[in-house]
Amino acid sequence: MADTPAAASPTNPKLEKEGRDRLGEARDKKGLWALDFKECYFFAAPHRQREVLSTSKPASARLYDAPELQTSLAFDLTGEFVTEIVQTFMPEHQPWVQAGPGMFIPPAAWEKVKDVAKANDVVIFDAIKSSNFYAEIPKSL
Repeated sequence: MADTPAAASPTNPKLEKEGRDRLGEARDKKGLWALDFKECYFFAAPHRQREVLSTSKPASARLYDAPELQTSLAFDLTGEFVTEIVQTFMPEHQPWVQAGPGMFIPPAAWEKVKDVAKANDVVIFDAIKSSNFYAEIPKSL
């Protein structure tokens, strides 16, 4: 981090330590499932890079084991999976999230801004509906 500009240096070491601790804990939990993730990638997207850990560099050579895959079921269902996720968690015809007080926001502070937050929810969903979000989100997922 010697090359990091002074302006980008952390101003709250306690918060940085908490962030690093949480990231370490998340990586530990993900590590328990890393082999399952890699296997899912093999079945659902055999030509995709299968390195799932951010702590290690991806392979420099392409994997050529896709022909060993004896079933296309997961690959065929991948598109349907995206549709299910979008329709379940982000339905196009209704709001699927709303602003609320964060865990460190005192109730009195939330009372001052809750009406503005509610109005902003409407503006945000109108912007989402008028954008290409629903046309593009399947590609991302």
